[in-house]
Amino acid sequence: VGLAVGIYSSQLLALVLIDPERPEMQAMEKEAKRANIPFDGRTRLEAISELRSQGTVAYPPFYPYQVLESPLSIDGRPTIPLGSLAHAKTVCCNEGGEYFAYTTDEHGFVNPPGSWSNIPADIAIVGASAAVGECVPAADNLLSLLRVRYPKTISLGAGGNGPLLELASIREYLPILKPKRVLWIFAESHTPGYLETEGQFPLLLRYLDSSYRQGLFERQDSLNQGVGSYVENGLQGEQAEHGWTRQTEDFITLK
Repeated sequence: VGLAVGIYSSQLLALVLIDPERPEMQAMEKEAKRANIPFDGRTRLEAISELRSQGTVAYPPFYPYQVLESPLSIDGRPTIPLGSLAHAKTVCCNEGGEYFAYTTDEHGFVNPPGSWSNIPADIAIVGASAAVGECVPAADNLLSLLRVRYPKTISLGAGGNGPLLELASIREYLPILKPKRVLWIFAESHTPGYLETEGQFPLLLRYLDSSYRQGLFERQDSLNQGVGSYVENGLQGEQAEHGWTRQTEDFITLK
């Protein structure tokens, strides 16, 4: 009995003290208070759940690189979507006190509703997280600042994109947008590694053929269903992982 009490006491103490995210969150909260800005201490899952309880269609962002090893089956064929779910409130990340959140456009990108009717676009932006403005307040990120001078700016960015996913975005969507300028953003810190990884997937390598397309623009309704199911399954899995049933089971089995 004494041994069991000691083991489970240690387990309980570990759950309380050993949280790899806690030091980062505490540092963020401290800096937010110092800067006199609001701090949202909820997890992203909690923020999404609260929005859903209010009747909002809310999701985390969809990252194309997550399905490279196992493309989604959409319309009966392997597909790598490049945008998220259309017309969905997307709760992204919190690095400045509050969650960066936005509503996706009609093709699942971080643009105002109706952006795709403004053709030709002034600027089309291709890239990874910087092309989305992830974790930067909406008023201060690259997209918002560009739109002050170029209102018809459209982003095709997605977090984690490397050169081949970005090339895919160009092939799939730029012929429709007919932009006057293309701003293709690279980050020297990750581009070589991303290219090496993406070069291992035959579907992406097909974009080196200038005639290849998945036809994503024309398949948006099917993409909504496929991406929606993928993200919904992930959310349910995460909710189960953090639910009382799973946590109690993990505690009892000393996981």
